[in-house]
Amino acid sequence: MTTNQEIVLGIIKLIAFTGILLYIILVGFFFFTWITQKRFIASSPDSQKFISIIVAVRNEEKNLAHLIHSLQNQLYPTEQFEIIIIDDHSTDDTPAIIKQFSLAQKNVSDLYLTEGEQGKKAALRYGIENAKGELIVTTDADCRMNPEWLSTIVAFQEASEASLIIAPVTYLYNNSFFEKIQTLEFASLIASGAAAANLGSPILCNGANLAFLKSVYPLDKKLIDMNSPSGDDIFLLLHMKKTLSDGIHFLNSSKSLVYTKPSSGLKEFINQRKRWYGKSIHYTDPELTRCGMLVGFANFSLLMSLALSIIIPSFRTFFFSIYLLKLLADMAFLYPYLSFIQALNLLWLAPILEILYPFYIFYIVIAARIGKYKWKEREYRMK
Repeated sequence: MTTNQEIVLGIIKLIAFTGILLYIILVGFFFFTWITQKRFIASSPDSQKFISIIVAVRNEEKNLAHLIHSLQNQLYPTEQFEIIIIDDHSTDDTPAIIKQFSLAQKNVSDLYLTEGEQGKKAALRYGIENAKGELIVTTDADCRMNPEWLSTIVAFQEASEASLIIAPVTYLYNNSFFEKIQTLEFASLIASGAAAANLGSPILCNGANLAFLKSVYPLDKKLIDMNSPSGDDIFLLLHMKKTLSDGIHFLNSSKSLVYTKPSSGLKEFINQRKRWYGKSIHYTDPELTRCGMLVGFANFSLLMSLALSIIIPSFRTFFFSIYLLKLLADMAFLYPYLSFIQALNLLWLAPILEILYPFYIFYIVIAARIGKYKWKEREYRMK
């Protein structure tokens, strides 16, 4: 190896190590914030606020009955909350099922988007505009929740006076490797969003478990209607982050967990991740952008180092060093959150995910930019 080649490899090592080091510092902040955040122990809410639960649906005939059962089993008084289900032009038996529930149960209302409106954002807005509750809670048709879910959210809102509550979501996984690895990756996203919110810099949330005061919801739909079919949750969060000096909190309580389904197959998973990436190009929040760039830089550093270690045997020691550094940081961060969601058995998959993640994330970036994706039987292309 010539002197010039050694210099180039030295520069590459310096760049890669810098990327990993900056990433570890970020994860360190997240880890410290998570372990020092007190768990919220809910008592009975002082008041009986009227709550509106909003669910936008499309082709959910297999899931609706289970969701309604979970919601009607809440310990919060049934007369103190309403369930508004908005159908987004379903092509299966979803509309008939919604109508059946609305006729049979007093606190269930059915709404249907008109021909000129479509999409989850439009459906949620329609439901919120017709909601009677002071506090809005959103979830999805494929979700399940504990009986204490709603009362815990209400008690937390009263205790914190939060305008927007980011609450935890996890996957209901089976014994398949594919579902377990999805759950671990999803846990890293939710945990990162929780830690960032606890730091006072919220960057992520999930509409499957989100609550906010109706009074802070933007009346002008242009404020959150970006050129992306999804993103109803994150764009709302980023709007409120601009307009509220305080009042955005993460609800650190296992009783507030919402359980949803992972993707059933690789094709569905790739379509979902393409959709998630498609909305990310519209983010303008500097903290979210910096965080995304840092995570991308660290994974690129790992991928580049792996490629060079295959070509240049002397580079392998460096690759394994930064791989282990990043792995240890990620495992330390994930441990308390996996304990929180009672999924510590997934931690052994972290070394595998650490290798797979850089490949998958860069594939999604390229595939999303040049291809189409499907969501709810509709086809989209990234704008």
